[in-house]
Amino acid sequence: MPETSTQITVTKTADGEFQVDVRDAEGETHHAVRADEAAIEKFGHGQPAETVVETSFRFLLEREPKVSILGNFELSIIGKFFPEYEAEMERRLGSEPAD
Repeated sequence: MPETSTQITVTKTADGEFQVDVRDAEGETHHAVRADEAAIEKFGHGQPAETVVETSFRFLLEREPKVSILGNFELSIIGKFFPEYEAEMERRLGSEPAD
């Protein structure tokens, strides 16, 4: 399945800025992503920033080819294109059991 052969590498380049490289059998794309602390907290539910960015890219890749993903964008813009983004991030990264 394409998702298992897709490699996503997230590298923090500065506070709130990440380089994301997506590689599969058809090649590689590079993306600059901005995600401030508020966005990471909102979408990540306590997960590390790199995990939030990678999970966001997996979400995008399930909906469009890597070459269709913007080369430079703010993480919070995803919900404008895909209204289900926030709920899906909650499902994937949130809902840790309470003590």
